[in-house]
Amino acid sequence: QDRILQAMGNVTLALHLLCERANPSSPWLPYIKTLPSDYDTPLYFEEDEVRHLLATQAIQDVLSQYKNTARQYAYFYKVIH
Repeated sequence: QDRILQAMGNVTLALHLLCERANPSSPWLPYIKTLPSDYDTPLYFEEDEVRHLLATQAIQDVLSQYKNTARQYAYFYKVIH
């Protein structure tokens, strides 16, 4: 029913994965355990890795990802708490 949640398919998927991961009898658990625990995407970069992007066009995309992720987190924090 939540329009914002409906517009964020990635968050919906993440929430479903978290629920399945928390359920020890989930039929999805073997698959979920094969998923990587970390990624080589800008959201996982260390500060010095991001600094290397400062003189590039990519920094705007990275900052946009950070901003969107922070917005999503803040929204769902308010919904859950």
